[in-house]
Amino acid sequence: MKVGYFAQHQLESLDPQASPFLHIRRLDPNVRDQEIRNFIGRFGFSGDRSEEPVAHFSGGEKARVALAMIAWQKPNLLLLDEPTNHLDLEMRESLNFSLQQYEGAVILVSHDRYLLNATAEEFWWVRHGRVESYRGDLADYFQELLKAPATRSEARPEADAGSVDKKAQRQARAEQRQKLKPLRDDIRKAEKQMEALQSQLTEIENRLGDTTLYEAENKDQLQTLLKSQGELSQELSHWEEVWMQAQEALEAFDEDAS
Repeated sequence: MKVGYFAQHQLESLDPQASPFLHIRRLDPNVRDQEIRNFIGRFGFSGDRSEEPVAHFSGGEKARVALAMIAWQKPNLLLLDEPTNHLDLEMRESLNFSLQQYEGAVILVSHDRYLLNATAEEFWWVRHGRVESYRGDLADYFQELLKAPATRSEARPEADAGSVDKKAQRQARAEQRQKLKPLRDDIRKAEKQMEALQSQLTEIENRLGDTTLYEAENKDQLQTLLKSQGELSQELSHWEEVWMQAQEALEAFDEDAS
């Protein structure tokens, strides 16, 4: 079995003085030059660009070289770690289409919701030190996050209530609520932002389901929608991170209190 592995750090392993053509040539010294040129042309490297050293390339162009090298080797299994991070909208759409046509197995780690919705047939959930199959889709996952309790319980006094001074106990609880308030505020704010952003993304995804949008005369409209989708996805990832950090802080506080 051939395994094709793409990770963000792989861009650093490219030979900066070698061209896209030479990178492929090194993988297969016996293939005809024209076959290589035809192949890398599909990744946006035609004419003089195919012979230009990658040292002058942008992050997205380097990512395309790395993906081309993987595709050339025709792997049975693709392991992709955030493959769209450096790609422009057109190449993201091309990758999306290519993965849908790919006949092998794909394991994909990505924050690109559009890519995941369009290509993934099964989701895996990593939590509590375990990896398990997730039966729902991304929308179900989002709703499950929103329904998760902010904390498992209030702090519990270790001593028997009867032996603790009532006034001191009330003060301790007031101090605890004061400490937890900023975290709970962060969670509520993040939840509102995530709900609004998810609604906008759902609307865009519904519009992207219109097949007429992919006709040549609607190219500008498609590009605008894809750009908006990318920006909203990044913003959503930010608020999800805010939510997760506040949630973990609350749980850690609860564990300490117990």
